[in-house]
Amino acid sequence: MSENIDFLKIIKSRINIVDLISKDVKLIRSGNNLKGLCPFHNEKTPSFVINIAKESFKCFGCGVSGDIFSYIMEKYKVDFKESLRMLANEAGIKLQQNKFSNEKYDKKTEEKRKYFEIMQLISEYYHNNLKKILNENDYRTKILKEKKIEINIIEKYFLGLSSDIDGLANFLEKKYIDLELLFNLGIFKKNQYGKPYDMFTNRLMFPIKDTFERVLGFGGRTLDNKGPKYINSWENSFFKKRSLLYNMNNLKNLKSRSQDLFMVEGYTDVISMEENGYSAVAPLGTAVSMDQINLSWKYVNHPIVLFDGDEAGYKATLRMLDLVLPEIEAEKSLNFIFLENQDDPDMILKRPNGKSSLDFYNKNKKSFIETLIASEVQNNLDTPENILIFKKKLLYKVNRIANKEVRSLYSYIIKEKIKETLMTSVKKTNYSYQSINKDNFFIKNN
Repeated sequence: MSENIDFLKIIKSRINIVDLISKDVKLIRSGNNLKGLCPFHNEKTPSFVINIAKESFKCFGCGVSGDIFSYIMEKYKVDFKESLRMLANEAGIKLQQNKFSNEKYDKKTEEKRKYFEIMQLISEYYHNNLKKILNENDYRTKILKEKKIEINIIEKYFLGLSSDIDGLANFLEKKYIDLELLFNLGIFKKNQYGKPYDMFTNRLMFPIKDTFERVLGFGGRTLDNKGPKYINSWENSFFKKRSLLYNMNNLKNLKSRSQDLFMVEGYTDVISMEENGYSAVAPLGTAVSMDQINLSWKYVNHPIVLFDGDEAGYKATLRMLDLVLPEIEAEKSLNFIFLENQDDPDMILKRPNGKSSLDFYNKNKKSFIETLIASEVQNNLDTPENILIFKKKLLYKVNRIANKEVRSLYSYIIKEKIKETLMTSVKKTNYSYQSINKDNFFIKNN
């Protein structure tokens, strides 16, 4: 135990809490303390206080408090072990088996270090490729002009270009990186002649980063309409598509769990949303996983699903509805926006008054239960038979909800909705509806 205590003290002695937090918060002197606007919730009057003497912080608005480790845990939504690793790395301390050590990392840690180092080199290579052709009359810049992607956006999101099949391998060889290592790490694969090749040839490149800004893989958008519109890096032990979201590295900037976070389809949709003041992420393909939903729930209570307004986008939304249904709770749900006319968020925001249009959609977004009910309306509810089929399907789905309170409330709302629909249907007949001693009667009018 004493070794662990000394270890924590060593990290704290090397990292000043004021220096750490001042990277995110503008601090002003307040007596013997410092204060500023809380980075963890929206506020106009500073309630976030750093006690310099105690090397601790406390927000008197939202109640978050602690030391440098607590700050990292809250900012990046990680556990203590990961915060320890991050701060040890910043302090120049090597970790091994949870003890202060100057020995070499174990094999797995060293492999991870090499992977991130190589992926950063690849990202820089792609990025420089794109910047080289920006001022040239090159057909590959057409997409940039169509999407209004200018140099500031290219720099901000570190966009790049994969220009040819051999360029990347030659670049890495010049950096004295063993090609066999690239195969072992899953960065390259071999062609029929046993040589490495770049699967992203002639594509606009989007680095996919984790919450610590490390490049894990890439998404590539075709520039010549050959092959799929988007492809992603091959999966390996560090790059698992189902556990990642594009732009997840910016989720730490969210200030409140009630803040809007949009889940869109495309990488350019994310960029357009972010550049217009919205927070957005995208799954790596439309097959959204529960891991990706859980990742978004770490930051906000009710992410907003905003997929494309085509049939594929609609079907992907319904699949997500079915996937998430068993997991919903009071503070874990989804809202939905359904676009029209084959639109996508990027197209809307490129139009005059596009932001107003998107704000209108957002104001009229549908809750989870509204979307669930609407998804089962396949026939006109104008006969008792259709109404009963509708009720049976809905209640069957609702019974899949694990949370007892949510399941009970959903059942009640649906039954009331059925009663309302049934009464409307009855009014069209020569009968009237009455409820006597909790029994329902249909009485023929004279």
